[in-house]
Amino acid sequence: MATIQADIDALRATLNALRQGSSSIENAFAQATQAMTALQSGPWAGNHRQQVEAAWERIRSQYTTLCETLGQLTRRTEQFTNALEEAGSRFGDGSSAGRNISGSERMTPIPETPATPPETAPEPTPAPATGALPPILNERIRLSNGSEILVSQLDGRTPVAGMDSTYGKPGQLPLDAPITSAPGNRHPELYAAVINQFGVAGNPRYASDNYTYCNTFAGDVMRVMGVPLPTKTELGTGVPGDRATVNAADLNRWLTTQASAHGWREVDPSTPEGLRLLKEHVNAGKPALASDPGHVAVIRPGQQGDSVADLRIAQAGGMNINDVRLGNAGLGSSFRPRYFIHE
Repeated sequence: MATIQADIDALRATLNALRQGSSSIENAFAQATQAMTALQSGPWAGNHRQQVEAAWERIRSQYTTLCETLGQLTRRTEQFTNALEEAGSRFGDGSSAGRNISGSERMTPIPETPATPPETAPEPTPAPATGALPPILNERIRLSNGSEILVSQLDGRTPVAGMDSTYGKPGQLPLDAPITSAPGNRHPELYAAVINQFGVAGNPRYASDNYTYCNTFAGDVMRVMGVPLPTKTELGTGVPGDRATVNAADLNRWLTTQASAHGWREVDPSTPEGLRLLKEHVNAGKPALASDPGHVAVIRPGQQGDSVADLRIAQAGGMNINDVRLGNAGLGSSFRPRYFIHE
């Protein structure tokens, strides 16, 4: 019988190295982004500026992809390691490091009664019951560059065709997005696809100029999640008929004072129970936001971290990125968000 030698300690060491490497790259990238933003606001112009900005856009595209790939690799390695460790504890003598785990053993259904964990071990977050994959994930969709891929293959770098409209910028008008979700039709992979279809990392709709567009991106995502954020007309902050999402400050004021009447609830992930609730919520495919008066970010599904800084977000702003650790998003200590969820 074929076996797999599973050295859990070595895998954990590799996982830590991946995390540290990914965190270092994201930190360096955030610092470079802040420096470039400051430079762009300075009194320099001409061909030299155009050359530097073109080079920066190439570098940003390359390193955004690298950061996302490292993040995905880290999470998959953690899932694989956890699965091996669990298999090691369930079959045989309960040890995991250095055990031989056969393919047939790993295919055996897990007993309903789990092994008793040590008294000091934290209680794991239970996996949500997500049901069958939504059929749309297996459909093909056209991107803004003309290529076609499966919806499940969207990576957040290239938007779906039509999702790159800059009409009305600043104050972009709402989009008619093809991938939608709604209360009663939630799934984590569908939520991810909703976010990914906007290709925030490479979408000119959210590219910063004299403004940044965190509110526009969050508004686009929440609108197709069936929980639209208020428009400028609705809050009386724009000209009559302005359908653009309100700015970050007005949105934060609405979330903290009026949103509860529209189904939003505030959670506090600085507490163990609040963090567990937030992770379970988005991992079930339900929407969530991190908001303060200067910025708003979308909290992604697929959360596995153990702290607020480990939360994975998608955002537009000084750094437009589809999947980044909150602690490495370039927001600094001035970002003091409150967290809101909706069914």
